[in-house]
Amino acid sequence: FLDEHSLYHGCALRGNRYALATLGGGAAVISAEGRILRLLNESTGLPDGVVNYVYTGREGELWMALNNDGVYRTSLTTSTTLFDNRNGLKGTLRSLERYRGRMYAATGRGLYRLEDGGSSVGTEPARFTRQPGLPLVWDLISVGDDLLAATEKGVFSSITDPLQLTDRQTYDLIEGSDPQTVYAGTRTGILRLRKTGGQWQSRVVKNVRSEIRSLTVGPDENLWAGTVDGQIHYLSLSANGSASRTRSFGTDAGLPKGYKSPVVIDRRLAVRSSQGLFRLQNP
Repeated sequence: FLDEHSLYHGCALRGNRYALATLGGGAAVISAEGRILRLLNESTGLPDGVVNYVYTGREGELWMALNNDGVYRTSLTTSTTLFDNRNGLKGTLRSLERYRGRMYAATGRGLYRLEDGGSSVGTEPARFTRQPGLPLVWDLISVGDDLLAATEKGVFSSITDPLQLTDRQTYDLIEGSDPQTVYAGTRTGILRLRKTGGQWQSRVVKNVRSEIRSLTVGPDENLWAGTVDGQIHYLSLSANGSASRTRSFGTDAGLPKGYKSPVVIDRRLAVRSSQGLFRLQNP
């Protein structure tokens, strides 16, 4: 399957399964051993075979961001729902996050919230409404009582009354091993945000100056980062969250050319690329 369709994104599902998003082949649900359990593509009703991102919801449902500006939801057992501009959602999806019982979507057109709809005849169906007050949003993460947004003007908290926490253009947010700590991948490196005394404080993670597009916390609780120029950085973190040791991996380590991002699958680090998944031996 991946020999025919470029892998673009992936996520873990319940039941030791995984969802893979591809550019042209739709999405595949696979087992931990790599066996395809289900294909979701145009022949099975998916409106677009180009799937940019996949996410799992609170109830185990699978959300797929389509290249044609739509969002497709399936329970993987019964019903499916397509959300697009007909349901108020406009733009290519970048991030989905559930916060205080509601689903939020960040797209190239803004930030949207899914409003509940009725199930009886004559009632309004569920639809997305645009949330004002934030710059262009790249990523969302729910941490405790806060919903943090990575935007073109920095990291913001709160949706109804946004509070700016940083001023660097930010692409990705990842929760650290400490639930009160978040790492932010920015245009000029990595920031560490930590909530102390009810207030978020930020500091620069030293020794990293690249444009960071993706982050993940590895099995050893250290940080892995994907850069815009296709490098994978490993950061060994000290007790205060600074990078005490760094290593870079690229084509010289056997990785393909082009953009790559780190991901943890079954407690093991992998690197996803347009040419498939790769593992680093003894990183």
